[in-house]
Formats: sequence, C-alpha cells, structure tokens
Amino acid sequence: MRGAIIGDIIGSTYEFSQNIRNGLVNDIKSASKVIQKQLSGYIFVQPWVFEFLLKAKIKSRRDSKDGYTIYTRLQENKKVVNPSIKIDKDSLDALKLLLKNYSQTIVTHTGKIIFYEEVPKLEINGFSLPLKWDERFAIARYMFATEDGEDVPWMFSEVLEGIGEKYYVKNKDQYDWLYERIRQFNIAIGKKIGYEDFFVIAGNGITLNEPYLFLLEKTHRIAQDPPQ
Repeated sequence: MRGAIIGDIIGSTYEFSQNIRNGLVNDIKSASKVIQKQLSGYIFVQPWVFEFLLKAKIKSRRDSKDGYTIYTRLQENKKVVNPSIKIDKDSLDALKLLLKNYSQTIVTHTGKIIFYEEVPKLEINGFSLPLKWDERFAIARYMFATEDGEDVPWMFSEVLEGIGEKYYVKNKDQYDWLYERIRQFNIAIGKKIGYEDFFVIAGNGITLNEPYLFLLEKTHRIAQDPPQ
C-alpha cells in the first residue's frame, strides 16, 4: 500500500514536470513563430540604398499595417541605430528591379540558414557571411549541412568528432578551443549581420539564441535545453 502511494506520487510528479516542460517548449515555439512573422515584413538595405530612398522621397506608409519596413544599420556616436521607412509592394518591386545587379544591397529575410560549400559562405535569414576553408567552415558545415548536425543542441563532443581532429590545436583543451571558435563566430556574425550573441553555450552543448531558433525549425530537431 505504501509503495503504491509512493509510486502514484512519483508518477504524478513526473507527469507534472513533463507538462511544465511541454508548456515551455510550446511557449518557445510560439515565440519563435511570432518573431518569424514579424521579420518577414522587414527588409534590410545597405546605408547608401536607404539614403537613396530618402532622397527619392519615397512616401512612407507608417500609418498603414500593410507594406514592408525597409531598414538599415548606421553607427552614430558609437551607437548602432536602425532607421526605417515603410513602403508598399509596388515600391519594393521597383527597388528590387533597380538593384538586381548589386548583390547584398537588399536582403529579404528567408527564415532559414543555408550553407554553401563550393563558394564558402553561410546565408543566415537572407544575409551572407563569407567563410574560408578553415575551422569555422568545418563547424558551419557540421551544424548546417550534415545529417549529424540536425539535432540541436550540438554537443561539444559530437561537434569535435564531426569536424575532425585536424582542426584542433592539440596542445590546448579541446573544449576551450571550441568555445573560443564559437565566441569568434558570434563576433563575426554580429559585425557582418547584426545578430548579437547568435550562438549560446549551455552546459556541454551549443544552440542558437532564442530569437533565432525559428531559423532551424524546418531543418533541425530542436530540444529544449542542452544536457548538463
């Protein structure tokens, strides 16, 4: 009798914890979908393109819920600012036609991450990050171009095995080496694309920061937290 009661308590506790866990996962997925929906209406342009739009006196539609928000990234007094204007679809189509021969001047958010091997680069939500054939290339390939990298979080030991030991600095701790590579990767993404703290390290695993998790939803299997 006593054992049965204890068993019931344990079972109830486990069910309760699972419900909490499932609720948290659903909350994260819901938040990611909201972020993805919001980003779909935002389009990045280089500063000179934004200045051209202002000089061309493109009519802003700030009072309308329709249309697209065109924004850029500027540095003023050591602070990064993101001025924006809102335009309709006809104006956007005309802008794309005008700039079709200028790569990376206008970026439509794609909601995904694409790895390119022959011309090494990583495309993050429409933004291109050039790569070299080095350890960063190997890490990106493992995470975004192989079946082994489809389970997120990416565990340190699995990443190290996946990229191959030729990239390690053997006289250093492998985990410290990988931690530093991810830190430098974050810096590069922040500078080139503007996505701060893109990767997050928790326990023995690596994942994407919550605002960017939606970029993996169609290609990866995402767990809630890395094992400790």
